[in-house]
Amino acid sequence: MKRYLSLVLALILALTAVSVAVADEPVVLRMATGYNNAKTGLFFDPETAGEGVDLAGTVYHSGDLKPTWVAVQEKLNVVFEDKYQGHGASAEFDYWKEQLDQVDMLSGTAAKLSEAGEAGLVVNIGAYLDQMPNFKAYLDENPIVKLSITGNTETGAIYFSPYFDGVNDIERMPLMRVDMVQKLLNGEGEFTAEACNNLKPAVYTPYMPLEGKVEIETPTADGTATEIVTKDYDAAGNIVAKMNEAGEIDGVTAVNMLRTYIDQAYNGYYGTERADLFIGQNAAWDADELVALLRCVVANPQTLNGTDTIQGLFTREDANNQRRVDMFRFAGHLFGVRGLESRQDYLYVDTDGMLKDARQEVATYEALARMNRRGRQDPELPGERPGLHAL
Repeated sequence: MKRYLSLVLALILALTAVSVAVADEPVVLRMATGYNNAKTGLFFDPETAGEGVDLAGTVYHSGDLKPTWVAVQEKLNVVFEDKYQGHGASAEFDYWKEQLDQVDMLSGTAAKLSEAGEAGLVVNIGAYLDQMPNFKAYLDENPIVKLSITGNTETGAIYFSPYFDGVNDIERMPLMRVDMVQKLLNGEGEFTAEACNNLKPAVYTPYMPLEGKVEIETPTADGTATEIVTKDYDAAGNIVAKMNEAGEIDGVTAVNMLRTYIDQAYNGYYGTERADLFIGQNAAWDADELVALLRCVVANPQTLNGTDTIQGLFTREDANNQRRVDMFRFAGHLFGVRGLESRQDYLYVDTDGMLKDARQEVATYEALARMNRRGRQDPELPGERPGLHAL
């Protein structure tokens, strides 16, 4: 079960009033919070810290507060005290349930926190929503979230805060290394590198058009309006088709092909900030452009991470089937297949009002085959797993 953080004592709910009234006397909060092991707490554990972790010029050691929480501590005028035992949500709560006066905030499961709350052992933060206007506004705008954290539907009592990364499946959204894309695509002139790898013969074939124009609506830089970005295949062709026709090219050639394509396909719209095609607020990339980018990544590890190899596309962890399913979801988004992102097996309601199962649709297997080709550098290599090597 996912972890939930609970506000346990009234002291926390009075935090704002206390910190404002006595700005030079920070409130001490005893925190028994983390996720399944000591590495995930607010403080560096010995294994993670090792001989010291250098982050932006500051060296952190075992027992030091992690930088994000340093900022939170300063912003809220509090002092965090580490009480986390390194357990999962259920075991951590069980450790503290007979000594709740020793902690101010702790991890626990929804069931255990609500049970303790109904017994009067955990504060009902629902009674203090008027003191938390932002939290209240969020719950008002997201009634399903409010319902999911309500421990007593008759009284409206709430005994824990929501697990936000489950909202809109944000924890499953693809992430991209901004700095790597910028290194490859941004700047004047041609891309150069002292060393790079050669791309093996391509196995992925174009999915997007070879000609024509496509218009994409994107937000403006200030976020107050939208604008149309035009992708001109007539002027630039299809980047995957061009790379495939070029045969066995090296990483430098691949990057410069992609740079030229972006300039031509978008008529100079992105200027020297070509990475914005993928990472800007006005991003307009398509499946084939992503393939081309991944080719550039795997062919340029020397530039990107100083080694001879790099993974272009991978799941968050290999030992968890839920993460492998994330690749199915990604395939559905890339190739327009419904049901692969379903919360209930692979079921979805089609436009005809009928309940469909994506596992019975031909389009599903076509998308997975494309994802397989997208992920394989060479189909003849034994033992490679789909989704781990860019195409």
